[in-house]
Amino acid sequence: MKQITINNETFFYKTFSYHGEHKTEFWKGSKKTFRRKYIFFGPIIESSEPDVLFTIYNDSDSPYLTKSWWRDEINKRIETLKRKEQLKKGELI
Repeated sequence: MKQITINNETFFYKTFSYHGEHKTEFWKGSKKTFRRKYIFFGPIIESSEPDVLFTIYNDSDSPYLTKSWWRDEINKRIETLKRKEQLKKGELI
């Protein structure tokens, strides 16, 4: 888990690799989840998982992607998040 600050907002991020495919997940906080130890019975286990805000399907450690590319991609995703919040409030324009 790494940390990045863009536009005075701090995000945590982590890169995952599965069979040559990479994705980088970004989040601010975490959420509590509850599940049973076994499928239908057993004690209830409380765990904390990151509340993922957005995902970029590239490797954050790739030498082929520049800082400016990452900054632009993250800014696009932040703008999309802000727009979703505006739509929840009922702001059209």
